[in-house]
Amino acid sequence: MEESIRIDGADHLSSEQVARRLGVRLQTVYAYASRGVLHRRRLPGRRESYFALAEVEALTGGTGRGGTGRRRPPGLSDDVRTAITLIEHDRLSYRGHDATVLAADRTFVEVVELLWQRPARLVAGPQDVDRARRLLHQLPPEASAADRLALVARACAAGTVDRHDLAPDQVTTAMGRLLATSAVTTGAVTPGDVATTDGSTPPPEPVDVPATLAGALGISQVRWVEQALVLLADHDMAGSTTAARVAASARADPYAVVAAAAGAFDSPLHGTAGRRAHRLLGALAEDPAATLAECLQDRPVPGFGHLVYAEQDPRAEFLLDRLAELVDHPLLASVELLSDRLWQRRGLVRTVDLALALGAHLLGGGSRLPEVLFLHARLVGWTAHALEEYREPPLRFRLQGVYTGPRP
Repeated sequence: MEESIRIDGADHLSSEQVARRLGVRLQTVYAYASRGVLHRRRLPGRRESYFALAEVEALTGGTGRGGTGRRRPPGLSDDVRTAITLIEHDRLSYRGHDATVLAADRTFVEVVELLWQRPARLVAGPQDVDRARRLLHQLPPEASAADRLALVARACAAGTVDRHDLAPDQVTTAMGRLLATSAVTTGAVTPGDVATTDGSTPPPEPVDVPATLAGALGISQVRWVEQALVLLADHDMAGSTTAARVAASARADPYAVVAAAAGAFDSPLHGTAGRRAHRLLGALAEDPAATLAECLQDRPVPGFGHLVYAEQDPRAEFLLDRLAELVDHPLLASVELLSDRLWQRRGLVRTVDLALALGAHLLGGGSRLPEVLFLHARLVGWTAHALEEYREPPLRFRLQGVYTGPRP
């Protein structure tokens, strides 16, 4: 039996010991803690997390050596086998390549090709762009990035006769069109943007997605935008990615897969979390002392605390470091102070939502920058997972409910 440590008179195990005991990955242990399945304890001067032995043994279906074996805690699954993304020991990697190294050394297109395992053709046809702008013109200004993507996907799908062809090359061609068209139509749509066709069909134009998005957001630091897109391209089985794989398992076409994923993405607990982080940083800039005091209370803090990272979100640290190199601004020092206090007092790591929100404050783009970059980046990951899921037996996510209502 592994040696435990006594905390307040009870035996506790380290996070690594818990992972070995349950037979799960380390980030799964942190997910258990985040969802309340296990309760995390910290000791002064130590960065390690500890968990009550009794709680851990309860998950194995018994106590000590007499347990009946591991059972899966609610809401978690280790059953989806994937060769795309690994999150381990607070490191993120795509197909065996550290994502922060990729962000430093590679272009966005190179990372797309790594994840899709084939050439990336990011082109926007004039007819797709025109259809998309006609639809987008009907949306109110406050429409979310996911609302807009759903309409762009519909515009692209409408002009695709072979949208149900799930061959890998067809899928990546379709998603390259969608990504490029969405980037081109990200800016505000005015009546003058809606063209009238003369019946001719100009050739599709290659799109530099990072530069196009940066231009739409009014940001001059294109390389920072590109690095953010690389780091956000995939994150294992996040909620929107799970939705994408369920749709792909039902053999939905790739446009419908993206629509399903975008629906799960459009949530303050996932893709739109950057909005609240942006508001927090606005308050921090106006009144640092009061905002800091409020954040130290026992309540969620936008941009802090993550399901799978224990000590640092590598995406956040990379982007925050680059911002410090690009800009000299008092808000940087305030964010550092807030980050240090929240880590010391509450053990909360700063997340990529915070980094994106800070980028919006320092570089421009406004409150919509976080979700615009996040959504376009993650479309790449959804495509990679759809390609992988299309190779699996169909309809494998058909779950059976546990009925709790009145019997007939």
